[in-house]
Amino acid sequence: MQLKRSLRDLSCAMVELKVPRGAIKNLTRLHALQKVKASLETLSEVASLTDLRTFAVDSVTSEHSLSLRSAVQSMSNLVSLSITTSNENELLPLEELCLPDTLYKLVLFSGTCLARVSLRGVNL
Repeated sequence: MQLKRSLRDLSCAMVELKVPRGAIKNLTRLHALQKVKASLETLSEVASLTDLRTFAVDSVTSEHSLSLRSAVQSMSNLVSLSITTSNENELLPLEELCLPDTLYKLVLFSGTCLARVSLRGVNL
């Protein structure tokens, strides 16, 4: 399928595009994926993108915690992770999040609260 091939070979610096349902998992060589709106389906698909170096996900709720954990756990090359909750009152069980050894930047954003954590040289 032509769409699959062109999406798989996409290599643009910053492009905003809507990917057809079920097509994210075909972007196997992608290194950066940002501004992803969290859903159980999307997080399940993103888990197959094991080459990701940068991942930013928005609108995360506690309902997404297990899917997010599974997705991040599969990203063995991840160096930067940004998680934005759906609202400032949303609590995420981040203690269950297994971060890859390659991760050195973690950004957590909830409402008006921003936390940046540098993980280089730190054992968690």
